[in-house]
Amino acid sequence: MSALALSLAAPSAPAAVASEQATSSRTINPAARFGTIVPPCADPIDSAVKDGEPIEVDLSPYRFTVGRIDPRVWTDSPSKDPAWTMWFYSFRWAQQVARKAAAHGQDEAVARTVAQVQRFYTENPDTGRSVHGWDEGTSLRRLQTLNCLYHLSKDERIPAMMAVEVELQFGPRYYGPPYRRIHNHGLMANQFIITAGSLVGRADWIERAAQRMSNEIEGAFSTRGVSFEQSAAYHKDNHGQWAAYGRMIEEVLPGSPIPAKINAKLVRVAEASQWLTEPDGMVTSVGDSLRVPGVPGGRGKKPGAFRDEQTGWLAGRFSWKDPKTSYFVVRYGPKTWAHGHFDKSSVVWSTAGSRVLTGPGYSTYDPVSPTAPWWKKPYAHNVGVARGRALDAGATGRVTSFTNTGRVMTTVVRDRAYGVDHVRRVTVDDPGKRITVVDGWPRGVVSTQHFHLDHTWKLVSRSKSGLVARNSVTGKRVVMTTGGTISRVSVGSSRYQDGWQYLRFGERRNAIAIKIDSSYRNTATTFAVR
Repeated sequence: MSALALSLAAPSAPAAVASEQATSSRTINPAARFGTIVPPCADPIDSAVKDGEPIEVDLSPYRFTVGRIDPRVWTDSPSKDPAWTMWFYSFRWAQQVARKAAAHGQDEAVARTVAQVQRFYTENPDTGRSVHGWDEGTSLRRLQTLNCLYHLSKDERIPAMMAVEVELQFGPRYYGPPYRRIHNHGLMANQFIITAGSLVGRADWIERAAQRMSNEIEGAFSTRGVSFEQSAAYHKDNHGQWAAYGRMIEEVLPGSPIPAKINAKLVRVAEASQWLTEPDGMVTSVGDSLRVPGVPGGRGKKPGAFRDEQTGWLAGRFSWKDPKTSYFVVRYGPKTWAHGHFDKSSVVWSTAGSRVLTGPGYSTYDPVSPTAPWWKKPYAHNVGVARGRALDAGATGRVTSFTNTGRVMTTVVRDRAYGVDHVRRVTVDDPGKRITVVDGWPRGVVSTQHFHLDHTWKLVSRSKSGLVARNSVTGKRVVMTTGGTISRVSVGSSRYQDGWQYLRFGERRNAIAIKIDSSYRNTATTFAVR
């Protein structure tokens, strides 16, 4: 950011929605622990923000001066990336500017930033439709910005803006019952409403949002405690958010029974979080999951398997103490939804201190990105595919058999994702540091197996029936043998849109992707770490 000349006359405030404080018989604790339980403002910008000097913001592909944003951008976004548009219209950048200004006592610069946000409401009022920044996801994040700005400035213009967003989140655009399935967006909306209510003394906002959370906690997770969002990382995120927001309700509404209800449910959620954490302490790579810390545990727990029929997870591990133990997840269950991928019958596997078979993570929610079609589709996962047959996007899967000898676990899963019966047998041998995957198809079906090694494995050699790779961290080798024919090995290929892995948002690593073709009814492929 750089300083340029600027002057701004503040526009008139938007119409308030019941701006007076509502009465309530319950005592509320205003602004309970803002910045501890409630997430703080975004990190401040690096450059200086000074009173009387203009503030220039570079949000490529759009550059602007605070107070001089062209009103036409509200209905014609400078970017086609929906994630960029959401962050721009939610004014997260305004949090960064205001936080920097407030930290150095530049009150006029803070007020000028608030005025720019206020202009959004006058220049682009809500029409009741989810367009031009008025969708639920952008609205809840804009409310978060207003919470930050009010916390920093106590500007009397902000409560009226808050009321506009709260009204939206209590209406039919809310991402939760009775309009939609329970989702983390609804949880975030309720949290930001409670924060707003505690900041400006609106007990009615607090109680309505807290009651919604009370109503939704049971349906947010399966009876075994797994999030329905089909992602290990989003499960962990939901777990953490529900725990934090339960504590927030306890602070804001002393004596409320809601936190106890939330905590009772989270006992099983915490157990599931441990099972969805790999031996390396990070969440497993299923669904929209990047390499983020998981919830290590296992104290007093026996090794074995965790199985949830409602969400379609079977996770197995042979030890809770040995970091070199074998660990795996087999996916099945309901059709793809939320942050899930088309990964029915897929498997991830770790052993001997490293991940071996892994999921792709995810790159972006931009639908026009060249990588967006890749990471969610079947061939980005460790799956079997019936060639020449269309994928049924609503396909489900079920486990028909599971055995555990204490040394070897075998899972059999069935699906009809390609309109024909598919039976997959996954055998994980812990002492042998080996996994065998057998895909069975009806006679006449030509099939393909797709496998993806973690980015730490580097190709050593390959043939038509096998492959050897070496781990760059442990020095161990993995030897793959197959009854099919290896038709392609890709490592970071743009041509085939394959051979990538995402560890962090927007950052990809080259990884080995293996394509195995077969016309046999049963095709077996084995990976062994030595």
